Amino acid sequence: MDQINTQTSVPKNIAIYVKLLAIEHYGSLNVMYTDILIKFLSISPWKANPPLPWRMAKVHSPAFNKGKLVSDASWVPMNMMLPAKLVNDIKAELILINATSEKNVSLRTFLYTAIFWWCTYVMPSKKSGL
Repeated sequence: MDQINTQTSVPKNIAIYVKLLAIEHYGSLNVMYTDILIKFLSISPWKANPPLPWRMAKVHSPAFNKGKLVSDASWVPMNMMLPAKLVNDIKAELILINATSEKNVSLRTFLYTAIFWWCTYVMPSKKSGL
């Protein structure tokens, strides 16, 4: 099965929580990512009343501290190896979303919103601070 590497950014605490969920429930991050995105597409929470708002993923812009290159420690990249068909289904949905929305929802935003939705509404942490 063809896989496509996709990327978004998430807050560091969500990245840690996602890894814990994958270990406990799926055995693999990419298996969990695929499940999350299939369910996110199927349920379409952005169409709910009220709709789930789109979450903008921060871009990793490099920062300099005393002349040295440093990265934003509060957000980390999240690389997802996803089935090509799923990525194509997401891109097709993005065309529909962007045709009816004032916002231009990117693939990065779609992926981050799906992860946020999963961690907040589907499998929320029992600990505060997520």
